[in-house]
Amino acid sequence: MNLIKKLEKGDCIGIFSSSSPTNEDAVNKMKNYFTEGGYKVKIAAHTLEANSFMAGEAAHRVEDFHSLISDPTVALVMTANGGESAIQMLSLIDFDLVSRNPKIICGMSDPTSLMTAITSKASVPTFHGPNGYN
Repeated sequence: MNLIKKLEKGDCIGIFSSSSPTNEDAVNKMKNYFTEGGYKVKIAAHTLEANSFMAGEAAHRVEDFHSLISDPTVALVMTANGGESAIQMLSLIDFDLVSRNPKIICGMSDPTSLMTAITSKASVPTFHGPNGYN
């Protein structure tokens, strides 16, 4: 199992949509909440995309996840919300990339499928906890 760094004030939290779409108001609330708590926040490029009940195309969601995982300034990767469709990401995730860049990964509900696969295939512990909007 890979070790991950403890989150500290001033660290950066990366937020992306893995499942159902979110909206600008919700993203701003997430960003304000964490900023007021002393953290930096990075919102992934496709976070506001929507395609019916999905948060955009699976390839864009994975691109966002990979960008946050590979960004050395991001200490925690958090899903924006739950919903449906995270499972579409599984075949596209680069688990070696995740293993080489272990960091805190947190979400709940639909993103549980991602977290289970990440822990199993990348040996990175994940946390079943709040999504950014919770």
